[in-house]
Amino acid sequence: MNICYVYSGDLKINNGGKTHTVELAQGFANLNHRVFVLCKDYDMDDFHHEFLHPIKIKQINLKGLNEFSFIVNCIFWIILHKREHDIHIVYERMLWLRSLLIVKYLCNIHLVLEINHTPKNFEGLFIKNEIYGISNFFLVRISRWLYNMYIYFLDNTYDYFVVTTLSFSPFTKKTKTKYIFFGANIDIFKPIDQMTCRHELKIDINKKYLLFLGTFYPWQGLDIIIEAFYSLSLKYDDVDLLLVGDSEHGHVGSESTKRGIIKQISELKISNRVSSIGRVDFNTASKYINAVDICIVGQKLDRSGYTPLKLLEYMACGKPVIAPNISGIREIVNQCNCGLLFEPDNPQDLCNKTSRLIIENSLINQMGINGKKCIDNKYNWQEVSKKVLSIFENISKK
Repeated sequence: MNICYVYSGDLKINNGGKTHTVELAQGFANLNHRVFVLCKDYDMDDFHHEFLHPIKIKQINLKGLNEFSFIVNCIFWIILHKREHDIHIVYERMLWLRSLLIVKYLCNIHLVLEINHTPKNFEGLFIKNEIYGISNFFLVRISRWLYNMYIYFLDNTYDYFVVTTLSFSPFTKKTKTKYIFFGANIDIFKPIDQMTCRHELKIDINKKYLLFLGTFYPWQGLDIIIEAFYSLSLKYDDVDLLLVGDSEHGHVGSESTKRGIIKQISELKISNRVSSIGRVDFNTASKYINAVDICIVGQKLDRSGYTPLKLLEYMACGKPVIAPNISGIREIVNQCNCGLLFEPDNPQDLCNKTSRLIIENSLINQMGINGKKCIDNKYNWQEVSKKVLSIFENISKK
């Protein structure tokens, strides 16, 4: 089967969107399906497989025309190359504009839409801010209803919907919708002896370590993590924090976040207890995860509704997680019993939950085992790719 995978992002930027797209496309190719990945740009080092073909789609670099020109050029590329490459399926990630409707009818091609978060993160915004005195309970349900109605109008455009978070129940036909979570790369993210990793990374073998891994975006909750760690540092002399990652170059919010946490660490006088490692490759990231004791997801409430890859990568290495009690995360943590949930945006609760794990070693070990088992059975890219391909195969028969 030949698949056109449309991603409206830049695959030269190292973030979760890139990881998801490249891993899923690689999974299709490993199962002997040819994949044409349409994107804004790419790094050829990510595409070694003979069945993987990245395509850079031209765009007009003017505000307001960037996305529109990308969509139009995607449509032209598919129309011009559909017959040449015998494309059977267009898998669309995050365009949201019924933009490929014309392709479906002109080319007689099947369209599948991936839904991986709620636009504008309605749920988090409404929970956080009461409006006109109306209860949050009521507002959250209104937001979900509005979003579901939007998806309902997409129902006639797409042949199938792949939903990647259990927090979302679209008003589409159940026969056209399948829930499939993201995955972890279990060839890279896997348990490695902790002491071996600590020696290699030159990390103190006598301390306990907490870890945050990821790009320093505003919604990652790094300020919450650092504030919580400050409280922990007053209680435990032998617990340190590792920050593995960096800001995204040119991203104003990300660069501002980095400056903010550097200032925060300095003002709290915990520079000797917090190590900022910088950006590392995936293999080194796996070693850092394996070297620590507890891994933290700090995601803020207004980014609820999707599952961050770091959560699954922590679990794949057999580490317990501390994560916010928000949709897209709580479902995994509760289902797998792989960690503790804290009240979102609440550094004191994060401190309390982390303190509990620091004290209870047996809980650390068991939750790590539980998370690893879940990843091996369900949440890895091999399994994710097979599930998505089964959808492609079924609709191609119709």
